[in-house]
Amino acid sequence: NEGLIDHTISGYSFAHDQIKLAVYCLIPEKERGLWHLQLGIHLCVNAEKITPSENIFFLAVGQLNRGALFVTDKHQKMEMANLNVRAGKKAISLGVYPLATTFLEAGINLLDENSWEEIYDITLNIYVLYVETCYCN
Repeated sequence: NEGLIDHTISGYSFAHDQIKLAVYCLIPEKERGLWHLQLGIHLCVNAEKITPSENIFFLAVGQLNRGALFVTDKHQKMEMANLNVRAGKKAISLGVYPLATTFLEAGINLLDENSWEEIYDITLNIYVLYVETCYCN
């Protein structure tokens, strides 16, 4: 009734970007990453139910990356790194090399310091893709 939120076919959205920014600023800075992580997980789990598109997948992985500092489990970091590789490859297939570079760099940042010894093939693959996308930019 206040005109702050619009009802859309897929749910709700803020009527104006400034309203969205004001609401975002209400979240304490220390908690924002956790909110992004939770949103990314929700989007990954429900992406196919929402709409099967690259945009939702890219949005989900981007949200996960914004909350990556809250992920401490080695297995979860590997899962996120693999999601970033998938997103990077998808962006490459669409010819969006800057976006691919962003995802691949995030994936590299999630790798453990021992990744060259423990998961050599995966580590090599992500670095090769990253260098290729940097070259194409």
